[in-house]
Amino acid sequence: MANFQVLETKVIFSAVKRSGGNFKGDITYDRLVVNIGGGFDTSSGVFVVPISGVYRLSFSAQSGHRKYEFTDVNVKKNGSLIFHIWDSNEGEKADANNISYTWMMNLSQGDRVNLNSDNHLYADSDNPVTFTGELIHI
Repeated sequence: MANFQVLETKVIFSAVKRSGGNFKGDITYDRLVVNIGGGFDTSSGVFVVPISGVYRLSFSAQSGHRKYEFTDVNVKKNGSLIFHIWDSNEGEKADANNISYTWMMNLSQGDRVNLNSDNHLYADSDNPVTFTGELIHI
């Protein structure tokens, strides 16, 4: 029977933006709810991976208020685009849609993950933007 080592290493973060109204560009955050492992910086919006492994990441927001155009959130790793989270808001009745996505990534220690938006998102006290992540496998 193989010996198993119980790992008590945890990396978990949850960042929230509750201000700014309509905004675009690099997504930064007002508050860090959880930062076990110390990898997240709210002012830059960057998660710097403290431990290599498989991470589950999640993003949630509302598209721009009275911005009747598409919403495009870019997921970046080390400055390179990995994929887009995209929503069509086109049309007069397509205002302020919820947009969310959950994904997994293999990340190495020191990798930098951040999000930005080419088009408007919306944040206020009732409509937070959230970015969360956790290490799920080493």
